[in-house]
Amino acid sequence: MTSALRQRAVAATTGQPDPAPPAEPTAVAASVPESMQQVDAPEGQDDDPPAVAVHVAIARVMRDLGKIAKADRYDPNPGLARATRYDFRGIDRVVNAVSAVTRKHGVLVVPQLLTAEYRDVERKEGGRSHECLVTMSYAWHGPAGDSPMVATVAGEALDTSDKATAKAQSVAWRVCLIQMLQIPTGDPDPDSVRIERGEQPLPKATDYRDEALHPGTSLGRLRQMRGEVTRHGLAATPVVNEVGDDEALLALIDRVGRERKSTGDGA
Repeated sequence: MTSALRQRAVAATTGQPDPAPPAEPTAVAASVPESMQQVDAPEGQDDDPPAVAVHVAIARVMRDLGKIAKADRYDPNPGLARATRYDFRGIDRVVNAVSAVTRKHGVLVVPQLLTAEYRDVERKEGGRSHECLVTMSYAWHGPAGDSPMVATVAGEALDTSDKATAKAQSVAWRVCLIQMLQIPTGDPDPDSVRIERGEQPLPKATDYRDEALHPGTSLGRLRQMRGEVTRHGLAATPVVNEVGDDEALLALIDRVGRERKSTGDGA
């Protein structure tokens, strides 16, 4: 006998009214795991951060954040000794590190675009880039709901398409996070090691040769290299060219430039 039938039998013998049958679980409740049906936090655990002033919350974010190293690299021509390259902290690396800590301490940042200026810039290798300069305001709110701390930051970016505004805002946001939270890189102080003038070795003629012969080197860079090799006294230095013959470095750079200009390569 089911539970419902047993309850009706008891009611018939005692003269009591038929009790209402127990409510069946809804399809939604039945499909949700029991651990997810509990809305309130477990006893003794508070999901909300302490309601401290915004400057205290930001200080706690700084304490828990730690360093963010310059682990991203710009390297347009990998493998070339004289290629322009540098290390930096990308926006994704900074935001990924900061976002979890700000949520933990109840810090909310509200951005506002104050100004945006645009202009077209001629590129050395030809063509135009679209430049955008923005001024952004970031209001930092804390869990106590007190008056926010406001930071105003500029951001600048170039793009050949339609991404200059987004890039400039990303630059401003990264600068705001790094400056507001005083995020260290963990790198040694560059002033801790003093380099006397003349200690840095001069570039090698073979480095310039390899860069000149690389198909990714632009005509603008080749023109720049002409001045560098002359300034360093390497113009007449013989180097082995791509066919195995000796050729003066400056003559090689000029020849490669003429060949690429005639074929339209390296513009």
